[in-house]
Amino acid sequence: MENKKEEDFPVIELKSEEVQELMDKKPSCVLRYGIGVVLLLLGCSFVASKFVPYPDELKVIVTLSPNVNTKKFVNTRDVEVLYIIPYLKSNVCSGDTLGVFAYENDTITYVSPYNGMAYISGGYNCGDFIKSGNLTILVSDCEIRTSTIYARSFVDVESAKKIRCGMIMTTEENKDIYVVKELSSIPDENGFYTIVYKKDSKQSKIIMTQQETIGYITLDDSNVYDRFFAQGIKNIIKL
Repeated sequence: MENKKEEDFPVIELKSEEVQELMDKKPSCVLRYGIGVVLLLLGCSFVASKFVPYPDELKVIVTLSPNVNTKKFVNTRDVEVLYIIPYLKSNVCSGDTLGVFAYENDTITYVSPYNGMAYISGGYNCGDFIKSGNLTILVSDCEIRTSTIYARSFVDVESAKKIRCGMIMTTEENKDIYVVKELSSIPDENGFYTIVYKKDSKQSKIIMTQQETIGYITLDDSNVYDRFFAQGIKNIIKL
């Protein structure tokens, strides 16, 4: 009877030879150790991220103050050039004549007050007529530089809350380093707060006139781990 039952229900092999061969085959080294290698690399990345700085920075517009004495000459009326220094940039001494100009029945002479550099706004020659306000001669004193350079920025109330005295501000163009010296506690009529920076002038090039640049205030000393991973890991641990 039992033999008859076995004949009625034959054993059916569900696995093909190809499937059986694949199941019996040992996985390659990549498959056996790949997950471990990936986890190891992730762990190393987490550890390395603690040592890669990624500080939080605030972008500001910075107005740099001059660090040398300067004198600006601007023609306030139409003039004719009788004499002018020949180059757009010239070395001059104190007392040198920068230019002689005629207007109506009179003349005006510009004289350098410093030993330094003179810069002219355009390439003019004798006999040229210059409209009022079109000529600028700027003379800088290259012998005396101020010991401290100051700069300033204006920020809104939200940005002002993040800033503290002693923080570092780095200019985008020259990478000059300034320190936040003062932060106003009262906003101006437009609702902005004033930041005053200072730095050692020996670190900077000559600044002849006020100029604007972009700067970045370092708000903290955080790293890649703190900025991107720390909060996520804390949330996972809480779960």
